[in-house]
Amino acid sequence: MQFIFVLLLALASRHDDTGMRKPAPAPFTLNVSISQEGATVKLRWRGPMNPQGCCFTIERKLNGRFYTIDSVTGSGSQDYIYTEKYPSAGTHVYRIRCLQKGQTSLNSDEKSINISAADRLIVSGSPGSSSLVVFHTIAGQHERIVLFNKKDQEINSYQVIPGRTFTTVSLPGVAPGLHYLGLVRPGTVIYYPIVID
Repeated sequence: MQFIFVLLLALASRHDDTGMRKPAPAPFTLNVSISQEGATVKLRWRGPMNPQGCCFTIERKLNGRFYTIDSVTGSGSQDYIYTEKYPSAGTHVYRIRCLQKGQTSLNSDEKSINISAADRLIVSGSPGSSSLVVFHTIAGQHERIVLFNKKDQEINSYQVIPGRTFTTVSLPGVAPGLHYLGLVRPGTVIYYPIVID
């Protein structure tokens, strides 16, 4: 008897208040394009015209795994743009995921872009260690390394020693997840993404 009740509930949810069958939502695909614009990466995509509670998550691949870097709530528009503010030098892989209420998620194809930069950071650390070594070009006066979370909030700041090419960064108490290290110089910031487990 319990099985019949569950089956009737499942069938009833596919019909509207008048007993008529609800139309299935129209299938759609996520067509994503990617480009470098100045010091940023722009992701553009088309979504469904009526997203019905759709939330788009922007994901970036690090160490072979996708991490959510931000989200965009669906609107009445079909065209969406997201700007990645911290693209460090190197090849980056992104995808967009659409999460619709009551339905399975839909992933876009993976899109990659190569960001070239004259300056770049190289980060080294040991598993289980609470510190990292950040290698950079020769540091000048008034430069510092800053740890940002993915919402662009400064978590910690580390002074670099002028004339040196590396800085040790201590990370005790930093929440797990995606973060960015930035070498802050007058007029510019060089970013490097890190994942803290």
